Amino acid sequence: MRFTPTVAALILAYTSSAFAAPGAYRRQADVESNTVPNPTESDDTTVPPPTTTEAPAGLSITQQLVLADLAADRFNILTGEDDFKFNLFPGDVPEGQGGVLKAANRKTFPALVGTGAGMAVGVIKPCGINTFHVHPRSAELQMVIKGQLKTEMVPENGVRPIVNTVNPFEMTPFYQGSVHHQFNPGCEDAIFVASFAAEDFGTGQVVNEIFELDPGAIIDTFGGSFDGEMIDKIKDKLPLSVVQGVQTCLKTCGGQNGGEGDEVNPPAGGDDVNPPTGGNGENPPDEEGENGENTPDQEGQNGENPPTEGANGGDDGPQY
Repeated sequence: MRFTPTVAALILAYTSSAFAAPGAYRRQADVESNTVPNPTESDDTTVPPPTTTEAPAGLSITQQLVLADLAADRFNILTGEDDFKFNLFPGDVPEGQGGVLKAANRKTFPALVGTGAGMAVGVIKPCGINTFHVHPRSAELQMVIKGQLKTEMVPENGVRPIVNTVNPFEMTPFYQGSVHHQFNPGCEDAIFVASFAAEDFGTGQVVNEIFELDPGAIIDTFGGSFDGEMIDKIKDKLPLSVVQGVQTCLKTCGGQNGGEGDEVNPPAGGDDVNPPTGGNGENPPDEEGENGENTPDQEGQNGENPPTEGANGGDDGPQY
């Protein structure tokens, strides 16, 4: 077939118009797709005001705050100005006890819900020991306000013990989950403030928790150094919190601690975080002969011969 100039011109003209049409369509589609529709009532992005729906009956203030739809709704639950103020004064230490502790957590101080923070104040009497414990959900920053504390911490396996003497307005950290304790080596009360990066930091007394586990595993862990009959005896005599301890310190301070060696609080069924796990009763640290465990030259709990029995009650929150 032979193309004349006229036929060739017609073919080129048709081809050009065919390619141009889709481009025009695309440009029109682009214009339509970029068109912003007029806003309607359904597109309103205004933040709704806090709800005033009443919480189900029977829920605690803390539970209501946790379940609130919005953070702003919590202020319709905490309606009083005093709801945002908390007294951390730990109170006087009862005669003959090792100390007293008071904690602000989201149960004792519901306004902490949503803050991710908690705090505590403690008084440790002369020669008092805050026994080995951990905080499972937060690190602790502890500052001494009065007196002096000897602190020890083991962060994890393979790390050396971190030992310090902390004086007034000095601070030391205890890392989350680390085993630590505090001891007042002086003859005056030691007062500390502790802050936490959690509103429910929790506390676990290490030795007490160990003796809640399988007796066979306990015996194996301690290399068979005692038999199964000893487990219940040891368990019943484990202190739960702050106790009066080291015999040499008690003698140096001349009985300033009151003489008795039971725990920080009277028996009251445990606290918000640590229900009692040991037995109750009294066993002064300077008596000899009972169970043969309280003489200074024998190996005692934590190697420091702390007192034997008691319960911490502690209605003011977890122990430290």
